[in-house]
Amino acid sequence: MKLFFILFFVIIFILFFPINLKGKIIYNILNNSGYLCIYYYKIRLFLANLRIIPFKVLIESKKIKTSFDMFKKEEQYSFSEFFLKEIFKRLKIKNFRLFSKFGLMQDSMLSCIGSGTITFLSSLMMVLIMNKKKVFDSCIQVFPDFLYNRFLICFTGSITLNLFLIIYCAMVSIVKIIIREGKRNGSKKAS
Repeated sequence: MKLFFILFFVIIFILFFPINLKGKIIYNILNNSGYLCIYYYKIRLFLANLRIIPFKVLIESKKIKTSFDMFKKEEQYSFSEFFLKEIFKRLKIKNFRLFSKFGLMQDSMLSCIGSGTITFLSSLMMVLIMNKKKVFDSCIQVFPDFLYNRFLICFTGSITLNLFLIIYCAMVSIVKIIIREGKRNGSKKAS
């Protein structure tokens, strides 16, 4: 009987105990290259190269090669896209940091003006994010670079998930797909 209670509390603990994930996106706009990395404490879970082509984001790792269409209609979503959308709606962001370097080798004044503009735009973006989600800690660091032509942006943050939230988002995604398929079948029968 004791083993049953221990097992029950372990399952409850796993379901409701939050999992802290840290992510990092580093993107060089001039070279159109970057990488995405996700950590669980100090263990690297996912590492992939990142490129942006018109209206798509390409993510390539050793095992996975995928692309996300930026202007896709909801009728065309697959299960994974519904699932990611639901997860992003319910994420809790613990901290969010933005680091940027901008420089033009020929003109130091334009480097300072550009980094000031980036500071203004990133502050505006941070306010929009803080209005949408609760962010407990945020930081913006923008540095001018006078020696190189460079436009580098790095986003880091940590989020909190729990297994119950993942199961709930998967169930909502399945229901949305079933409803979408029902609407398709109903419109086909009507015509």
